[in-house]
Amino acid sequence: MQKLSFLESLVESGKYPSAEDAIATGIRLLADRERIYQGRFEELQRDIMVGVPN
Repeated sequence: MQKLSFLESLVESGKYPSAEDAIATGIRLLADRERIYQGRFEELQRDIMVGVPN
């Protein structure tokens, strides 16, 4: 039996209709995470500028 790649297994399981859809979902999740991290970073910078402890 041939080993399935992670993307192939996601598609074969029916979770995603195609590898492209699985990749697009992953990219959206990474972008969301980056926005969250960026927002937290900016919040910390503001706290530092006004001397408010975290």
